[in-house]
Amino acid sequence: MLTHHPNITFLSKEEIDKSKWDHLIQSAPNAHIYSTRLYLNLFTANWGALVFGDYQVVMAVPYKVKFGIKYTYTPVGIAQLGLIGNDIDEKMEVLFIENLHKHFKYGMLHLNPSFSKKNAERYGMKWKTNFVLPLNEDYETLSKNYTKDAKRNLRLANQIIQQVSYQVDTEEIKQAFMQQYGKRGNTQKLAADYTVFARNLEILCEKEMAFKIAIRTEGQELLGAGVFAQFKNRLYYVFGAPTSLGRSNQTTHVLIDAIIQKFASTNTLLDFEGSSIPSVAMFYKKFSPTDEPYPLHRFNHLPGILKLFKK
Repeated sequence: MLTHHPNITFLSKEEIDKSKWDHLIQSAPNAHIYSTRLYLNLFTANWGALVFGDYQVVMAVPYKVKFGIKYTYTPVGIAQLGLIGNDIDEKMEVLFIENLHKHFKYGMLHLNPSFSKKNAERYGMKWKTNFVLPLNEDYETLSKNYTKDAKRNLRLANQIIQQVSYQVDTEEIKQAFMQQYGKRGNTQKLAADYTVFARNLEILCEKEMAFKIAIRTEGQELLGAGVFAQFKNRLYYVFGAPTSLGRSNQTTHVLIDAIIQKFASTNTLLDFEGSSIPSVAMFYKKFSPTDEPYPLHRFNHLPGILKLFKK
């Protein structure tokens, strides 16, 4: 099998032609916000890219170095990457994956949904769940497709006044998240990671690539909040959580319903960013989305005992 191609090169982020990269990411039909330079610079420790020709096809690769070994990884906040460009065929996919293995002997990488099932099987990739909901119909039609449970929970939520606001501090959202989910694993590390994550989301909001939404009581007590990133016609639910009071009053249902109302009858696709977690998947299914799965590529071509190397 051909393991390299004279027209595919690996470039560090400093070597990348910024204008050519930006043009391709903006114009390619399969490009996500995760492959924009701003997003990569904010959410990765370091990144480079495999580039075909004069930026006809690219693949961003986040990576780290441990014990002198470079390895790929999927950072918090970046759901999928993969090949970006036009007219990508199975042969091109193979060339990129083999070149990836040439430069990195170990790692994992989330690719995009357009990656072929044939090559995913060839490399033993596992498919990850990702729910998306087209919002091109009117709100009445979209809400009719909610499950009975979702409709019931929205009725229960109306037992107290829940007001939608687009004014909320990112720190408030982080605190709600930590309150609900901060007991998982290493709390100190989680708090540190999400402090950085929240700061990055704030920068996206400042650059008008994301916006915040909050649900509050009539007395302005926070019930829940979220951050949604925007790129072209896609809306990404990147971060959010209810408070304890919001959790008992079905506020996450209200939050998602508010977004659906706001963007109904537009050429917008709501991307829930997952999930393979059964309870989260069950919640997203209440709004009748479709599954747009993407492959996870894990590989370990380290020699001998080094195969035990872990991140």
